[in-house]
Amino acid sequence: MGKHPEELLSLLSSSTSLVNIKLIDVLDSRSPLPTSLLVAPNLVRVATLAFGCLNQQAKLRPAMKEVCKEFLCRQTSLKIPLRMISLFQTCEA
Repeated sequence: MGKHPEELLSLLSSSTSLVNIKLIDVLDSRSPLPTSLLVAPNLVRVATLAFGCLNQQAKLRPAMKEVCKEFLCRQTSLKIPLRMISLFQTCEA
């Protein structure tokens, strides 16, 4: 993000605000957005896993076995453009 993670954690505590915040808004603005159709889905996949790891309830966090499986599974294309994906969508996946 290029910011302290605490800023993001405060956003995650309110699920109503997650619908209005786009994933690209929390990415590090110093890095360019991916233009490759192969990279963008991987970025969403990593963000989804990362947000899953932030769950306060340990039982709801992905196990390393699930994380490995996610990285090894076949890549799919995004159904909507990267700019349209909200934080809520990455948290609910």
